[in-house]
Amino acid sequence: VPLYDGGERRRQLDVADIRIRQADATRRDALDRARADAARATAAVRGQRALAELEAGNEAVARQNVRVA
Repeated sequence: VPLYDGGERRRQLDVADIRIRQADATRRDALDRARADAARATAAVRGQRALAELEAGNEAVARQNVRVA
């Protein structure tokens, strides 16, 4: 093992540290995207559920109107 390597070992450690930070940032970005996708899907389901409930109420009112008429 040479006593002096011209700083190559330090550079390799720095590169490895940068790669670890990049991988962590990539993981966090993917997690954020997954959370955002889940939030959008949940909002869409809630919106569709509310619309279905509204339509069911409209149907009930329409049936009453038909009976009254």
